[in-house]
Amino acid sequence: MSATELWFVGTVAGVAASAVRASDRRAYTAAALGGWLAFSALLAGSGWPGDFDARPPRFFLFVAPTLAATIALAFSPAAARLATRIGWAALIGFQVFRVPVECVLFALHRQGVVPVQMTFEGWNFDVLTGLSAPLVAWLAARGAIGRRGLLAWNCAGLALLANIVAIAILSTPTPLRAFWNEPANTFVAHWPWLWLPGFLVPAALCGHLVAFRKLARMR
Repeated sequence: MSATELWFVGTVAGVAASAVRASDRRAYTAAALGGWLAFSALLAGSGWPGDFDARPPRFFLFVAPTLAATIALAFSPAAARLATRIGWAALIGFQVFRVPVECVLFALHRQGVVPVQMTFEGWNFDVLTGLSAPLVAWLAARGAIGRRGLLAWNCAGLALLANIVAIAILSTPTPLRAFWNEPANTFVAHWPWLWLPGFLVPAALCGHLVAFRKLARMR
């Protein structure tokens, strides 16, 4: 396993551990996350998600239900309990994992695996969310940032996430492709990179949606 792969797998493990610690049902959460990560790893190993010539592309058949499940989870009773229990510092600071993810994408671009538009050298500015997360978390812990500031940061982070997701989709070798520079975005269909759309992106999205639920409780 290369250093880049180790860095990425370590990031996945760290995010999963954070999710387990935050849960009020840790054993269940650990089992569910472990099962999902194992299933997606086996799926990637089978080569099934990598058939971009199928109609619809099989990768999208993996991503669409994953997105739906993430949204359902974020609006579940468990997420409501989390929004009530967790502090702003932890909820915002969680998003710092987006920095190592962007460093991995940059390293993969240098290796000729990822197209430039999916990195901070191109049109992916998602690293700004991760870089700003510690400062905003620090301000939130001290009550130095109000509801409007938290809302603005959360909206900006969600917009940056949506931006890179759109770029990634438009870089795949499908009828939706709009970025024609090489390489095409196919690496995400293989292990361990399938954990990017299959776990890390959903984790970032879920964090933002839980933050919106927490904001809705503020007056």
